Amino acid sequence: MSNWGLAIAYLYLDTDEIEVDELHVISPYKESAAKSVRQNSKDIRIAEQLIEGIIPHLEDADLIIAEVPVGSQSSRAMVSYAMCVTIIAAINNSFLKVIEVTPKDVKLNVNNNATKAEMIAWASKKHPEAQWQYKTIKGKRSIVSSHAEHVADAIGALYAALKTSEVKNLINSIKRLTK
Repeated sequence: MSNWGLAIAYLYLDTDEIEVDELHVISPYKESAAKSVRQNSKDIRIAEQLIEGIIPHLEDADLIIAEVPVGSQSSRAMVSYAMCVTIIAAINNSFLKVIEVTPKDVKLNVNNNATKAEMIAWASKKHPEAQWQYKTIKGKRSIVSSHAEHVADAIGALYAALKTSEVKNLINSIKRLTK
């Protein structure tokens, strides 16, 4: 509910290479902690802000891929899970069918239990052309991990989707039609 990572990329069918053109993190602004606003009202506003931030990036998409969460350990995490699943369902009904991948599918690009740091290292090495956010501390330039962790997962979702039979079949169909 705090950050939604997006990677806008192009797949070149003649080489099967991916070029990551844009990276975005949609972050709803934090509402007042005032007790007078019900938590469910705050949650609705967060969902609206996420949707408002995501939709402009979907309008020209040929394919939409989403990492779909798998359960939660607390009631608050369950709210986040429900919000993600609902937003993905809304996208599925309003734009293109969403290709769904799991967090495990995304991590398997690196290893079965990839950490956030490992995902960032993998994605940034694979796509140095992407618009990574950098910071410089004491003369050393490094990627901003609080931003990169979300977009690294989005890049991982792209690669996970390429392994699905659904996307493989789609790509093969397009290749046959363009011959």
